[in-house]
Amino acid sequence: MEGSENKKITVSSANRDGDLGWCVAQFSEGTTGEGISLNVLSRQPDGSWLITHCSLNEAQSQPAKEPSGQPCEPQ
Repeated sequence: MEGSENKKITVSSANRDGDLGWCVAQFSEGTTGEGISLNVLSRQPDGSWLITHCSLNEAQSQPAKEPSGQPCEPQ
């Protein structure tokens, strides 16, 4: 696969309860992006695990806000 040498996945936490499991992982794809993935897994009849749901959340760098120098006023 093109660019596959720059991909990295690190499992932050994982657990299961019966036939359902979950996994939170950090991922990076070289210069194209990085983020966090939440996966839900289901144990199959043969004992293997299948990802049934996956949520990818890309980390976005946000510029720091400049202080306005004005005091905050309650609304």
